[in-house]
Amino acid sequence: MRKLILLLILTCCISTSNAQKDQKIYTSPTWELKDINGNKHMFPENKNTVVLFWATWCPFCKKLMPHLQSILFQYGEELNVQVFAMDIFEDEDHNPMNSQKLLNNNGYDFILFPKAEKIAQLYGVRGTPTLFVFNTKGELIFNMKNVNLDKIKITDKDKNSKKASLLAPLWAAEIRKALVTKLNKIK
Repeated sequence: MRKLILLLILTCCISTSNAQKDQKIYTSPTWELKDINGNKHMFPENKNTVVLFWATWCPFCKKLMPHLQSILFQYGEELNVQVFAMDIFEDEDHNPMNSQKLLNNNGYDFILFPKAEKIAQLYGVRGTPTLFVFNTKGELIFNMKNVNLDKIKITDKDKNSKKASLLAPLWAAEIRKALVTKLNKIK
């Protein structure tokens, strides 16, 4: 009897796995938004785009951003990558120029979209940071919420700054992996 149960469980797992492989690729909705300089951007553009939903007060965002800049240095030209920094959930009295100042002071080459809550709603974003990577067709090739965090030893007692220091390099490694493997398959 045990062999039959194990066989049924194995068969169910295989069927589920095959069903996941056959799922449609998520394609981003088309949208238009002005950046901090008033320039309109249509999405998707003809670039591979990292879309980061962040806030100036978010410790996880601050730890992740240097990694995103290093990805731009490494793959920006080779893989035609850009970073859209969607500033969301700021205080009502927040000046968007403070967000641009934070980016400039740290040498980040991101395109800033202040008050991007309507775009966050399009993607169902509920917190920061949230990060997606789309190819030139607007097809999702990476969602940071799908990263397996089992490799990182975090406890409830750890402060957010420690959690952020541990998670940011893992997220960056997974983004690099997605860019290299998925985009090279498309070429």
